[in-house]
Amino acid sequence: MNIRKWMLSFSIAALAISAAMPAYAAETKNNSNVTSFKAASLVKKDGSYWIWGDTRAVPTQVVALTEVERIINDQFIQKKDQTVWYYKPEYSWSPGEEKLLQVKGLRDVVDVADGIGTYVALDKAGHLYEFTIQSLKNEVVKPSNVLDHVVAVSSYNRTIPRQKPPFEYYSTEGKWLLLRQDGTLWQNEGGKLDKVKPVAGLPKVNMLANNVALAVDGTVWRFPTRVAAGQSAAPSQWKGIAKMQKIYSNNQTTLAIDANAKLWFLGSIVPYGSDGSEYHVGKPVQVKTINKVKEAYVVERSLIVLTEDHKVYRTSIENDNISENPKFELLASDVMQIEPAMRHFIMEKKDGSLWGWGINKHGELGYGDYKFMYDKPVLMQKAITVRLNGKAPQLSNGALVRNGQAFVPLRSIFSDLGAEVGWDANTKMATVVQKKDGKDSLKITIDMNTGATKLNDKPIVLQNKPFTVGGTAYLPLRLISESLGAKVDWQPKELLISIIMN
Repeated sequence: MNIRKWMLSFSIAALAISAAMPAYAAETKNNSNVTSFKAASLVKKDGSYWIWGDTRAVPTQVVALTEVERIINDQFIQKKDQTVWYYKPEYSWSPGEEKLLQVKGLRDVVDVADGIGTYVALDKAGHLYEFTIQSLKNEVVKPSNVLDHVVAVSSYNRTIPRQKPPFEYYSTEGKWLLLRQDGTLWQNEGGKLDKVKPVAGLPKVNMLANNVALAVDGTVWRFPTRVAAGQSAAPSQWKGIAKMQKIYSNNQTTLAIDANAKLWFLGSIVPYGSDGSEYHVGKPVQVKTINKVKEAYVVERSLIVLTEDHKVYRTSIENDNISENPKFELLASDVMQIEPAMRHFIMEKKDGSLWGWGINKHGELGYGDYKFMYDKPVLMQKAITVRLNGKAPQLSNGALVRNGQAFVPLRSIFSDLGAEVGWDANTKMATVVQKKDGKDSLKITIDMNTGATKLNDKPIVLQNKPFTVGGTAYLPLRLISESLGAKVDWQPKELLISIIMN
């Protein structure tokens, strides 16, 4: 599984510790051109959809997707007409896999949960829809008759080891937890969503997070993710805690927030014991060194906390235990929202800016480089729209601004301006050639090692040198475009670069 898919599957499966919150706080709506974002994608006010990570070091527009209203998760989006679409970007190591498919028959969706090779969607009317990506090309998704009046769905995988040692061989089932409007919790009987039954012995439930359920009375219950022969698959209650208001789980570590906005570490799951079963480590611990907790997540061996006064703190965690008095480091202030992934998170500040923290090996932070990790938040590059003669070309990587000047990838736009683009990987020399009547009428050469640039073999001075990001050569847009006879207009307030070529 590639890193992006792994990252996305986490962000789909892991519910935030906040049961429900608006996509954007009211304070930021007027300060940002972004209306919705996740850990690897965003939507702008103009309905454009943007992604970053893997081969894209900065937000890059997906031109094929327009009129987008919101991101359901990093694989599914909903358009303004309430239709739902699946998008899988093409990766450099899997060419030809790019997919854009409408989930026909599905509208007005609350959530889409990911199982083993299958998805379950929930619409606002409380109907469930089960489908696979392979089925989307030829089939219309229809509501399931298995259960109605559903308000929340979560999924987890349950593994069943073989009956006798060794236990290396096992089968895996996709399990679905379905919360109805009346507070009853239901679960599928096999690996598919064809038969369900109510979970016995549970009080009324009001929140789900993977295999963890929060009851109305404040108790927390956990469903086992590995069941040995003869072991019960029934949920067990966490002892020693009460009056919990929110829960979080990333399929390994579980956190909770109580009625006094205090944070609790409930423990972690170790995959299996000597008998082939899972076992739980760490007893519930109230974290006493932080108060007024609004949300909490586990990201790359760190406990990340957002407080009610809009501050973000972190402390180290080894997943299986934590002390009562860990030392927290302040990461940021004026934070309105956090979108976590397995190894990084993106946060939005009150001024509408987006910031990233954590692992950046594959450009996860949208910062414009591939430095392995940032232990201090970095300002994400803004999503800059490029329009050529009124249309948005599909860029291989997004445009970015350095020292007030716009740069675009070498091959992304100059060929659309009628130029031939060349690149010598050995000498790191880029060439942009414009022909007229079969002859070179203009030639620009750029030495990416030194930044030395020539126009028709005459040296020219650049405001900022060209550079490379992850093997992608970035050239100054205005110099190249205007040399080729185009008019370039940079509108920083709208984050728009308009190029007119006659």
